[in-house]
Amino acid sequence: MNTPAGPPNWGPQRPWASESKPGGLPQWAIIAVALVAVLGVIAGATVYFTRDSSSGSSAEPGPTAAAVSSTGATPSPNPSDFASAADTGPVGVVTEEPTCAAWTPVNDALNAAEQNGWAQRDPSTPATAWSANQKATYEAVGAAMRTAADQTVALAKQTPHRVVRELYEQTAAYLGAYADGVATYVPANDALAQVATSTALALTSMCEAIGNGSAAARAGLVPPAAAPTAAPVASGPPTRFFQPPTDPVCTQWHALVEKYTAAFAPWRGTDPTIAAAQWGPAQQRVSNAVAPVMVGFAGDVEALAQGSANAVFQDFATFAGEYRRAFAAALPTYVPADGALTRAASAATGAIDSACLATEG
Repeated sequence: MNTPAGPPNWGPQRPWASESKPGGLPQWAIIAVALVAVLGVIAGATVYFTRDSSSGSSAEPGPTAAAVSSTGATPSPNPSDFASAADTGPVGVVTEEPTCAAWTPVNDALNAAEQNGWAQRDPSTPATAWSANQKATYEAVGAAMRTAADQTVALAKQTPHRVVRELYEQTAAYLGAYADGVATYVPANDALAQVATSTALALTSMCEAIGNGSAAARAGLVPPAAAPTAAPVASGPPTRFFQPPTDPVCTQWHALVEKYTAAFAPWRGTDPTIAAAQWGPAQQRVSNAVAPVMVGFAGDVEALAQGSANAVFQDFATFAGEYRRAFAAALPTYVPADGALTRAASAATGAIDSACLATEG
């Protein structure tokens, strides 16, 4: 079975976009990776452990950026409709997930829509400067995004895992926000799409790790995370987990991202297709050195999360930390399939970073 290509890059390559490559995948995972390829062109490049300086536009986001509580969501009248309603424990590495295969129709719709030339667009061009053809292109893809968001909300109801539900809901929320802002699009709105790209990649990488056996093999190497301290968000219509004004935790998050982007730089230069059994002395030294740094990252982000009242941020940060711990624990016996663990961690990290940027204008 052929290995799928990663998300197409659109604009500057981010430092963590090449940290590892997918191994051989089951058919559902190939479809899911294709979904991320579609979403990846939205953001210009996959978000991992860096801030995109181009997101610091002074332009205001579209009308979907109205301020609401960063932790609020409309309560569901039927919370029992959500299979994850009883999941109140710590976030950990997911070893089974029944919704992974259901990415197929979402991918089909988005893939068909983005073939209209939208993938080659310039995200720095505001709606006021679009030609009639560009306007039609954006509107068609926006409609497809709304459909994809609706389908993703349906998946959110089916997963038994709270953090997976939140990843689906935030993918839907940010896709919908980007689509709703098409008519008044400004470059700052691209950060909304970056969040959707990252949450989708976190889901895809999680599913890949389940499908290739890495999640089951490595989950037992990681001690349980701390129980959540934030009040849970009621199940309901997806609401973006960070809203203006910018949450104070974002400043600390950006600092951690910058710190660990630099600390992981030597490891990012190694070849992820080589198993530990075939490493030379240089790659062995790099991996030995980076493992405790990764554990340090996990400790820092999970400690930051424990002090937050934002339940979704807390779960995403813990997800990033636990998948990073699992990857660090895998390094002594690393095989390329373990790369899905680090991609999941990096994508969740990037989702938080971009969600912060989306509130900063």
